[in-house]
Amino acid sequence: YLANENFKNEWSMRNPRRGGDYYKWRGKYLSYDHTNLEFREWWIQRALDMVAHDEIDGVFIDGIVKADARYLPTKRHNVAYRATADELRSRLPARKLLIGNGLRAHTSSSDSYMSHLEYLDGSYLEGWADQRRLAPTLALMSAALKKGRIIMLSAGPDGLDTAQYNRIRNLDTRYDFVGKPEYINFQLAYFLLVNEPHAYFSYHVGVDANPRRNNVWDNTRFEELTRKLGKPMGDFLKEGDEYSREFEYLKVRVNLQTREAVLTAKEEKVQEESTAAAITVIPTPPVPTTVAPTPPVPTTVAPIPDVVSHFLVACGASNQACKGKTDVANVDELHEVKCCSDTSKRRWKKSSTCVSALGRNVWGASKRGRRCFGVRNHASAEAVCAGAGARLCTAEELLEDCGAATGCGYDDDMIWSSTAGIFEKVQEES
Repeated sequence: YLANENFKNEWSMRNPRRGGDYYKWRGKYLSYDHTNLEFREWWIQRALDMVAHDEIDGVFIDGIVKADARYLPTKRHNVAYRATADELRSRLPARKLLIGNGLRAHTSSSDSYMSHLEYLDGSYLEGWADQRRLAPTLALMSAALKKGRIIMLSAGPDGLDTAQYNRIRNLDTRYDFVGKPEYINFQLAYFLLVNEPHAYFSYHVGVDANPRRNNVWDNTRFEELTRKLGKPMGDFLKEGDEYSREFEYLKVRVNLQTREAVLTAKEEKVQEESTAAAITVIPTPPVPTTVAPTPPVPTTVAPIPDVVSHFLVACGASNQACKGKTDVANVDELHEVKCCSDTSKRRWKKSSTCVSALGRNVWGASKRGRRCFGVRNHASAEAVCAGAGARLCTAEELLEDCGAATGCGYDDDMIWSSTAGIFEKVQEES
């Protein structure tokens, strides 16, 4: 975070529709403005400072989709960001990598951000497990690999029983639980359809490296990921929703519609070759006994969390049938909205139950004036709360009645929260 000591707030994006006030992500974080030439030089130089160290192989650019968002108040910001990125590429020392969180299927981008591979050496992929994104993301990965680019697929347990998982505190027990074939096989089989040199697979729940959370795992501890694979016998074959691929030691079959996956080890004995291919996984260093240091700030936007595609929705009040219930919802789903504030607001309610449970004051509301906040997707929910000078409640605040009994009949509904979901919710099998 030392780089931010030299950051000037005057470089931040402003919103002319709000009198020129700073445009803030989620109503809280300043946003970079790549149309500002002084800022662009600062951004590029910070990246060059980092790769000047021999131990650092390159730079990871996060949040590329945010720099390209059409709703930003700065016109043609995507063009300005691309000019910044191209200049960084041209000034990057030889043999240093430039990787980004870039490729994303089913977005406003007409090419799913493939054009960013013109300056990137590869892309991290997330938010791909929704049914509508499976086939397009497969095509994206194949196209990127054919261009000689790196891809790293971020995957989590498919259809994870989150309630049972959260009750497990021991890390070894968690390894046994999430390593079950019903959780790992679909994600792994999907990846193996395109696996080749420069393709990487990471299996985890969330990206918080705090060792107390036990969510980031050493992938080499999973039997499914360390089995012998061997050389591919060809590209994947497709018949309807069914995909298959064969390796020297393994057969892969996966149905993208039903999410059924079968990994079959070949029984015939084959002479081992030292050059046999392997699944490339991302190992995690041993968990330290102290809290891990905070990771560096991404270099495209001010320090904000990674792009999150799912958030928790929580019961609106503890006196309803949904008491204590939470669920994971895609950001495009529609849910009711309650907002929370850390400061007193006229006609907003402070719940004694909430204050007693959390040990701090929180004011909640379901409407502004006489107008209910309504049913919205997550981005719109964040915006309506920010417009009221507040924020979305956390899942914990909702479960502790911080927004209860505030009108609009939302108490028995599942309410949007600001708490990120820990896995990609998927379509349930019939």
